[in-house]
Amino acid sequence: MTAINYTVGTTVYQNFNLYRCLIAHTSGVFATDLAAAKWLLLVVLPQGPSGTLAVHSTSTLAAGQTATVVNVGTSQAAQLDFGIPQGIQGVQGPAGPAYGGTSATSLLIANSTTKTFTTQAGLAYQVGTYARASSAANGANFMEGLVSSYSATTLAIAVTKIGGSGTFADWGFSVSGAPGVGDLISTNNLSDVTNAGTARTNLGLAIGTNVQAFDAQLASTIPQNSKSAAYTTVLTDGEKHILHPAADNNARTFTIDSNANVAYPVGTCLTFVNEINTVTIAITADTMKLAGTGATGSRTLAANGIATALKTGTTSWWISGAGLS
Repeated sequence: MTAINYTVGTTVYQNFNLYRCLIAHTSGVFATDLAAAKWLLLVVLPQGPSGTLAVHSTSTLAAGQTATVVNVGTSQAAQLDFGIPQGIQGVQGPAGPAYGGTSATSLLIANSTTKTFTTQAGLAYQVGTYARASSAANGANFMEGLVSSYSATTLAIAVTKIGGSGTFADWGFSVSGAPGVGDLISTNNLSDVTNAGTARTNLGLAIGTNVQAFDAQLASTIPQNSKSAAYTTVLTDGEKHILHPAADNNARTFTIDSNANVAYPVGTCLTFVNEINTVTIAITADTMKLAGTGATGSRTLAANGIATALKTGTTSWWISGAGLS
């Protein structure tokens, strides 16, 4: 080291050598002072073996204990075990704001409206929190939705989902999970589906495909079409009865139109009722067979007779009945 005042006879250790001061001086660079004969080499000391130092382990001591260091190795290969005390338990901080809360505000359960409650101050609700207000007497009576405002003791909830009905003043608040897209309420009995037609299709209940559409003809038992003149049937006569009334005492002809003109579905029935005189039941172009004989052609229905024609193929009909010849 430099700038140290040495007196004659002082010894120093430098680079494994032992020196004695010959001339009192203030040290500069040691090699320069040595060359100026200010130091005398007394002995060259042998260099010892190199040592090593490593951390062997670290353990935590109880709070308040003194830290420890123990060498579990050797003097040349030190292995140190450290014992470090843990910190003293700090003072518990104040409790943060919590959810929950109650309200005695008397409110009617209603959907799609904002309900304002008087409650406790300092709760954790923020605008956008999804919250539920439920009756303490029966939790099935509830309103829930996003908090639209909360200030001091006033909490407002924009209600988007309800349960039960009635007016209550024993509300308890809690956070709730927001409903997923398409959420249905069981008490609505599927009235809240977005598209009823799509829902029916997804359930395999498409009207006209999987289930029979409403038909006014099916709403009554064999509707009547009364005719007092020659008549050719039309598509809407399917599943009806064609009546020749007693007031028309004239022979009439009722004709089943051809499939080319009126494409009745296979399975269609046409019933003919004659109250007076005679009715000729004819067919245009297609084939009509008499049950029991297979004879084709027009048939005669006597007074007080009744006959039914059944379509069994695209252009084929069978007919049978009482008073039919």
